[in-house]
Amino acid sequence: MSERLYQINPSLRVQEFDDAALTTRWLYELDDGRGREQRLLVSAPMHHLLTAYARPRTLAWTESELQAEGWRESDGPALQALIHERCLPCRLLIPCGGEASVRRNAPEQPLRPAYMSLMLPVLGAASVNRVARHLQHLFAPVLMIPGAVAVLVALVALMQALSSEGRFAAASSADVLRALALGIVGVVVHELGHAAAAWRSGARGVSIGIGWYVCFPVAYADLSETWRMSRRERALIDIAGVYLQGLWIAGLMFWHSVSGHAALLVAALAGAISILWNMNPFLRMDGYWLASDLLGIANLREAARSSLAASWNRLRRRPVMAGRIRFGPRTTTALLGYGVLSTAFFAWMVVAAVDHFGEAALEALPRLAQDLRTSAWSRIGIADFWVLIGSFLWQVFMVVVLGRFLQVTAKRWWRRWSRGEPSA
Repeated sequence: MSERLYQINPSLRVQEFDDAALTTRWLYELDDGRGREQRLLVSAPMHHLLTAYARPRTLAWTESELQAEGWRESDGPALQALIHERCLPCRLLIPCGGEASVRRNAPEQPLRPAYMSLMLPVLGAASVNRVARHLQHLFAPVLMIPGAVAVLVALVALMQALSSEGRFAAASSADVLRALALGIVGVVVHELGHAAAAWRSGARGVSIGIGWYVCFPVAYADLSETWRMSRRERALIDIAGVYLQGLWIAGLMFWHSVSGHAALLVAALAGAISILWNMNPFLRMDGYWLASDLLGIANLREAARSSLAASWNRLRRRPVMAGRIRFGPRTTTALLGYGVLSTAFFAWMVVAAVDHFGEAALEALPRLAQDLRTSAWSRIGIADFWVLIGSFLWQVFMVVVLGRFLQVTAKRWWRRWSRGEPSA
């Protein structure tokens, strides 16, 4: 019986991936058979191997076939490992006429990234597209420049308001609740900014939802389509949420200048804090993805960890892991610097978490519990009562979340330390 023939999956969509690696990498996209998109970044050797299956052939390679494709005989075992460990399980190669059977046996693809422990879609792509196709006009160059100026003016006005005594003293509990509602709207506006910029670049499958990242809740926009876009387009999409939220803050500050409502000022301040938080380059938020796309490094944190581990092994005169993605000297230097700063940031984050955990558990929570017991029987306003309940529940939430974060972080760092790896 003749050996079975295989071919490259005809459903694959293949294009060059725009990054800063010294050797070209390729983006492979494929429906995983369960209605979800599977995307893989493929190295040049693996792409070379897959293109050899444009014509049906067997999985076994003879010496003459290897030489005809530019490989050495010693490359044979590595190619076989690549075929059986990557190409077949991911359905990049399929038996001729046997796609259905491979699809049934294909490994389950993750429903969410590893760093997200929960993702709940709230607005589907159809609903998002109806809004994004109108908002995308705000990202025309002729409008972005005056828009950026308006955002800067609004932030300056906000800082001036913060420096004025008594501005926030007039904010009542009702104002805080109104500001909270406006803040939620601002978060939705932020995610719609990503969707609108992605729409402008051709994405039509962006959805918006809420999720759980590390130890806190987040809103997210599913921007997986943007992997096929250029670095410049991805960078614009990364910054689009902050830009549109900045315009939202500008609108709040203009409204405040007319009406003087304290809730508008509180909401604008919350929006500005949200922007600063999102631009953090060490957490997988807008600042991280922006740094990743500007540097041209698809998986910035893992690449930084790999570079630090390689440098650490060189210092200890140990072998460096083969097969690492290589970048130019400037990018490599930036990557090492990012790895060092990232390590310092997470060390600070752990110290801050320990400090806040102790403060919340030993001081704030008992004090709020006492206030809640006292206020429940006194004649305070409904808004005051709900703000007090919200503050109490928030402190309970922080104690639980920070405790879990410290536990997981300690386990992760212990595993890396036991393997002799730096904790980037």
